[in-house]
Amino acid sequence: MDVRFHPDQHKLEAVGGNSQFGNAFDAWGNRFTLWNNDHVRHVVISKKYLDRNPFLAVPAAQQSISDHENQSTVYPVTRDPFHIHDSQTGHFTSCCGLSNYNGGNLGAGLEGSSFTCEPVHNLVHRDILTPQGATYVARRAHEGSEFLASTDAWFRPVFTANGPDGALYVVDFYHYTVEHPEFVPPELLKQIDFEPRHKLGRIWRVLHESSKPAPRPALHQATSAELVAQLANPNQWWRTHAQRLLVDRQDRAVVPQLEELARKNASPLARLHALWTLDGLAALPTDLVAAALTDPHPRLRENAVRLAEERLPDPRLREKLLPLYDDPDARVQ
Repeated sequence: MDVRFHPDQHKLEAVGGNSQFGNAFDAWGNRFTLWNNDHVRHVVISKKYLDRNPFLAVPAAQQSISDHENQSTVYPVTRDPFHIHDSQTGHFTSCCGLSNYNGGNLGAGLEGSSFTCEPVHNLVHRDILTPQGATYVARRAHEGSEFLASTDAWFRPVFTANGPDGALYVVDFYHYTVEHPEFVPPELLKQIDFEPRHKLGRIWRVLHESSKPAPRPALHQATSAELVAQLANPNQWWRTHAQRLLVDRQDRAVVPQLEELARKNASPLARLHALWTLDGLAALPTDLVAAALTDPHPRLRENAVRLAEERLPDPRLREKLLPLYDDPDARVQ
């Protein structure tokens, strides 16, 4: 299983789903994982719900969501590719570096895309995630090609991340091979230099030709009121760091500002961050949770259900919560 840390509570908690070399969250808090040959999976059910009935046998809490199979075909453009095993060729075999792009500055249609590195084939794969029932389906963004691929056999992308400028950052291991010596056939061992060789790793910054320069306020010097304003930033990088700093500071002077943001802001994501920031300050009023349970945006209703859990039993929440069993959105149900 995967784990998460609660530093403020000195706790280590097992969570649903497991991943080899990548964990990613979308803008709404959904978690995605991967395996060597399975490039995107969705953790559908939290472990805390399954723990309620220890006698219920549940085979999995996560779902493989690719519509182009788990061990999907990939489309490298490498000149003189080097593969240790023939079985590695032509499909996912080294998935890692999973991320969900929510930077707001990478061009039309890129928001919410899922990116997976495939270093054996010198490429980065992109999927479009579409809700399907209680989970998602991941569809190829590019038929017959990849989002990023190199002719250079040393290009080894291993990690992706949203940046504060809205760019997609790609960490390139840049190495002759990514194979562990233990798995290399004896006849090849003498041909391979497994040392880092000159430390040639690099970081690529990917932007679209339509991308605009983004302001970069110094959050560590910002007032708490200025941090609240960042919760409406179109780039998730700024929203999450502003929320983290607000919760770390525990400055309750901004509670009225956060409540107004949660009630009136036009952006569902701004309202979402305001609600969870208030929760992190132990200052979230029940009437705001009740209002969120009837929010027009289904992802807000879904998060409101989670926020309501710790506040039950409460007749004001029960009145709003119980009708959601018949909500038109499967994730809310």
